[in-house]
Amino acid sequence: MSIRMFHEKDAMLYGVNAAVLLYRLRYFIDDNIRLESEEYLIEGKYHAQFSDRDLTTLYPWITERAWQGVIKKLIDAKVIETRAKNGKRWLTLAKKHYPNDTPIPKKVLQDDASIPKKVRDNPEESSGLSLYKEKLKNINSEVEILNHLNKVANKKFRHVKSHHKLIKTLLRNYPSELVKSVLSYKAGKWLGTKYEMYLRPSTLFRESKFDEYVNEMETDQSESDSENIFNDELAAVLRG
Repeated sequence: MSIRMFHEKDAMLYGVNAAVLLYRLRYFIDDNIRLESEEYLIEGKYHAQFSDRDLTTLYPWITERAWQGVIKKLIDAKVIETRAKNGKRWLTLAKKHYPNDTPIPKKVLQDDASIPKKVRDNPEESSGLSLYKEKLKNINSEVEILNHLNKVANKKFRHVKSHHKLIKTLLRNYPSELVKSVLSYKAGKWLGTKYEMYLRPSTLFRESKFDEYVNEMETDQSESDSENIFNDELAAVLRG
């Protein structure tokens, strides 16, 4: 029985050796996304530490010199990227090849403890403190909004970059309280109907549709207010 160690499409585009490396790298990244590990997270992306010697040990039919050529070819093709950390080379997939649903690092979802100690201890010497605090404030709003969706729609959407990216875009134009109000409104409208399947980030946080949701909610609220006023006036007349 043969064990496939690469994808045919990668082999056709970049060669078999490159396809083998990409298969290994994707496996490593996907595994860490599943485990939500932070050990191999560098600048918001999971990396693998493979030296040329490590790769030759894993795949002894490919020489170290051949791996050097493979890695250069994939970097030039903008398929992978490298980072230097602790004197070692770390590999990851380039942006357009990297999975979208990467967990937001837990340390970023925490409070001021996620601010580097150097910045916390020397705020007067670093303009970065305000930037970190603003970043945390924005992320906290994103977390609150996704948590609110999960609550009102009875869902379990995870805090991944693709969801946070959609929310971040909305927050440029709409206050967080308005976003949460729209989520509550749409959940009330769609729960228990054929539209319940659309209570999801890709639909509700879509910038091109959100203004329609806001106007729909405000129109319904206006009509409801008018009806309440009429009912109150009618009740007063009937009383006498």
